[in-house]
Amino acid sequence: MNRIIEAIRRAPSVKDVSSLLDSHWNEKRESGTEAGIIFLIELRAALNQIDPIDVGESAEWANIQHARVYLHRITAKQSSQAK
Repeated sequence: MNRIIEAIRRAPSVKDVSSLLDSHWNEKRESGTEAGIIFLIELRAALNQIDPIDVGESAEWANIQHARVYLHRITAKQSSQAK
């Protein structure tokens, strides 16, 4: 999980963050629905614990915020499909 978070923080753009998250999400989803959902929940929880004061660059904070929103959208989409 830490490697993914570091990759998100260091990504050159939010587009790269989206691609990174899509790649990991597809990998986890293929191994089973439960694994994918657990991955989303755990990653969102880890990102939510990052304090903006601990982030040195505004671009890094933008990546973290984008990842949070992107993961929320994926989670919401999965929830609506499960119903």
